[in-house]
Amino acid sequence: MKKILAACLAAVTMILMTSCGGESFKPHVMTKADVGAVRVSDGEAITYGMKRIDVEKILGKSDANSMDTNSTSYDEGKISIFYRLTDESGHKLTTDRQTVAGVLLTPDAAGYYKTPREFEPGQSAEEALAVYGEYPGVRSDFMLSYQYDVARKKMITPQQNNPDRDTGLLDQFIVQFTLDGGNVISVSMMDRQMALQQN
Repeated sequence: MKKILAACLAAVTMILMTSCGGESFKPHVMTKADVGAVRVSDGEAITYGMKRIDVEKILGKSDANSMDTNSTSYDEGKISIFYRLTDESGHKLTTDRQTVAGVLLTPDAAGYYKTPREFEPGQSAEEALAVYGEYPGVRSDFMLSYQYDVARKKMITPQQNNPDRDTGLLDQFIVQFTLDGGNVISVSMMDRQMALQQN
């Protein structure tokens, strides 16, 4: 019986570590593929760098009033997409050139959207730790937060005096879980440049 249980747990872990697109994920190692969402009903995926016009082919049109904000809500508030609104020179991008820089899965996303690692709001903090890694940069009763530098291939610590935090902002990716009573109520995923714009 123990062997069967161990085999089942191993199979579930392998499924959790592989996204619908075949990307292989490992705890404590992140890639740009960690920023995105998959719609549960049909497997349609929103990916980092995807053009806004392609996102809206999947999620539908956004509210016209939110066109000038970098966060846009879709599907009755279940999912929000953070768009890059300016180019490297600071020039405003037209909507057909705006791209995904972040994704937020709200509490209402449970059963509708999941992360590329097959994780949904409503699951436990312990499940998040099993999928994303046991040693997040920030761990409290209210939050788990991971920051990974894909260029340097290492986790970034939250200390303000860490020089790695302020260089290569488009190479640093943050996955953050908001917790309530030991369960994840929302998941945000974005590059550090976009995260800094939210503060």
